[in-house]
Amino acid sequence: MKVGVLDIILGLVIVALIGLLIYAVSTRVPEPFTELYFENHTTLPEYSSDADFVFSVNNLENKDMTYDVFVRGESAAENVSITSFSVDIPSGEKKSFRAEYSLPEGFGTGRVIVELANKNQSIHFWTTYARDVISYFGKLKPADCVPMLVTDDPIIMKVNATHGANVVLLLDGRVLMNMTLNSTKYINISQKGFLDVWFTNDYSNQTLGIDRNVVVNYVKADGLYYERFLVDEGSGLSAFDCLRTREGNRLSSNGAIRLKIATSR
Repeated sequence: MKVGVLDIILGLVIVALIGLLIYAVSTRVPEPFTELYFENHTTLPEYSSDADFVFSVNNLENKDMTYDVFVRGESAAENVSITSFSVDIPSGEKKSFRAEYSLPEGFGTGRVIVELANKNQSIHFWTTYARDVISYFGKLKPADCVPMLVTDDPIIMKVNATHGANVVLLLDGRVLMNMTLNSTKYINISQKGFLDVWFTNDYSNQTLGIDRNVVVNYVKADGLYYERFLVDEGSGLSAFDCLRTREGNRLSSNGAIRLKIATSR
């Protein structure tokens, strides 16, 4: 098989084109851009009044940059200026910033926004105003709905549960007791704070005659008996979101019975 001059020329052209393509790819300058993001989006406060968060600016513009940063809160009811500043960030470097904020009581539900004005970039998260916020297993939840009992003395709580109900007693979001109950238990509590009786394993089987329920019969304080509390319904951490609530002392499904014990001193 003879190789002609045209075949040789065509082969050389192909090799040259491949070489040019490799050179173009290897020497291509990345498209310039800036990264703006929250450092840990899983811990951003869903409910808050006073809180903080961390955001980062990563300069990938292939040149030194000055960024104009604005942080603000925005809702249908209120607009809040949180902070603003300019920052110089060298090419290829990242800087992180902590922003602290206080929301007014009428803020309601809205966004906390971080803007790079001269780049027309922004990020945000949603939050709902809550004066009292408690961390349950690393997740912030509101507590403004929880009624308060003022006493300087320890309290006695009578709890009745059936058929192996799992009852978790929490104080300020921390577990004090984790119990499996089939009858009545009297609990002495000397600490003050947000008290939750959390029912976690609702079950009913009419054929077997099983129906798990939890009742807080009373809380005794200063010689008085209190029998009405806040019932916050929902499975898991939704038992602490102040959304599906009613007055009562009985849980026939998963949820929490809630009360704040405060001192007058």
